Amino acid sequence: MTTNLMEITKVDNIRGIIELEYPGYTVNKDMEPVSIDDSSPLTPEINALIKAHINYLKLKTPKERQYELDELRIKVALQIPLRMKDDDKEDKTAFYNQPYAMANFEEWSKMFSWQLGEAVALILGRNPEVVTEGRLVGLKHTSSFAKRFCVLHKLMKNHIDAGLLKSPLKPIDIIQWAKEHNYQLPKELEKLVVEVSKSQKNWKLEYEDSNLSKDEVRKLREENAELKKMIGKETSQAARKRNNSDKMFFSMAKQRYGYTPGKERGVASKILSDVQLTGYELKSVDPIIDRLKEAYKNIHRDDIV
Repeated sequence: MTTNLMEITKVDNIRGIIELEYPGYTVNKDMEPVSIDDSSPLTPEINALIKAHINYLKLKTPKERQYELDELRIKVALQIPLRMKDDDKEDKTAFYNQPYAMANFEEWSKMFSWQLGEAVALILGRNPEVVTEGRLVGLKHTSSFAKRFCVLHKLMKNHIDAGLLKSPLKPIDIIQWAKEHNYQLPKELEKLVVEVSKSQKNWKLEYEDSNLSKDEVRKLREENAELKKMIGKETSQAARKRNNSDKMFFSMAKQRYGYTPGKERGVASKILSDVQLTGYELKSVDPIIDRLKEAYKNIHRDDIV
């Protein structure tokens, strides 16, 4: 009974917070966002935003959730505006919507790691040097963008504290984390980070992951080059042996069986008969025909005929 009561309280607290933070929306018994009426459609963007907030609230203690709910109720009682503006209706003159606030993905994708605030801004397509938590926190109750930023910032910080995101925050890890949590990433950012990550992995395989010094890597390269030479010599010797074998087989077929290129089947039948007379089992002329053609092809430039 106590466990059930705690679960009911948990759902009620989260529902209360969501309803106050996102007017027109609530959560069902499965903790999924739902729209209260037709005037508040549950778009994919809003759904992802509310889900992220729900996941963040789940990680809080009951006392922390109750405190947040009480704080929101006080704001409502004092008539502090909570309703957020839709993105498409927000003031286009807002600093975070200006050209200088957009991220240079090529520059940031080459960074070895990102700070928390930088990662949040980049996921949302903004320049981390312009769009920061400090500049947005005061707008989170009136701007859906600011709200998304702050919720994402809190969620990522919580995951870092819990060890679910490891520091330093490498760009490729951030991209994977964001995709796992259904955040829509800028396609250009994802593409560039993946490309840089692949390049770094190739470098690491050679220098870092091998745990070898540069001298050891150089020595291995020299040994590898020497091995390639040896393999090349063996391959060349095998090719010469095969060429000699082809010459002998072709000469025997020509002199003894009257082989003429393009008329393999008759000669192959005669060779098959002789092979069977020796007691060896060979059921078809096809291998002999293939061998005749292969031998001729390999030595057709040689002056045998």
